[in-house]
Amino acid sequence: GITFKLNVWQSTRHDEELAMLKFRRMLKQLRSFHGQGTSMISLLIPGKGCLSRTLKMLGEEFGTA
Repeated sequence: GITFKLNVWQSTRHDEELAMLKFRRMLKQLRSFHGQGTSMISLLIPGKGCLSRTLKMLGEEFGTA
């Protein structure tokens, strides 16, 4: 009935708000990190990205650092 649909909507909304809260906390923590020169990197791997290729690329970068 309508009560079930409302509860599902509220649950979904709560899950989204919780996910945003966790994301903001993580972003705040990441902003607090500091490095010298290239001692710290950010790496974004697409969901359909090839992990082995990314690891190879990181290994090559590490070798030149």
